[in-house]
Amino acid sequence: MQNAKNIIQMLGGPTKVAQLLGLEKPGAVQRVSNWARRGRIPAQVILDHPRVFARTRARLSAEAGVKEDDHA
Repeated sequence: MQNAKNIIQMLGGPTKVAQLLGLEKPGAVQRVSNWARRGRIPAQVILDHPRVFARTRARLSAEAGVKEDDHA
């Protein structure tokens, strides 16, 4: 997922995402930060928490559609 960094930021940053996902401390925030740095949120995390990620994916898709129309 190349938009991992954008999604994490839209959700409020690594600390907030770790809380939303119920990740255990210590290391939870670092774990989410690593996803952003790598550009990929593990698929199983997305599948396990569809409500957390659904709105951000829809928003990114809508923004991508607007950008494509602007270039047409």
